[in-house]
Amino acid sequence: FKLLQNSQSITISHPNGINGDITIIDISGKILFQKSNINDSSINIKSRNFASGTYFITIQNNNQRTFFKQIVKH
Repeated sequence: FKLLQNSQSITISHPNGINGDITIIDISGKILFQKSNINDSSINIKSRNFASGTYFITIQNNNQRTFFKQIVKH
């Protein structure tokens, strides 16, 4: 998976596509974004309303789970 971040959004992509679910959780465990049944080569998530801090991104793709730690800075 490839993650790209700018001040407005986080883009997640995979050369073979994303077929599954994405969840973004803040450090306190609050779910900030969740989308199921994604079937696309990439997804763009608006992050401009996320406070600066550390977030955990979980991607469930084709029965495989991947975790990322992402830092959002404004």
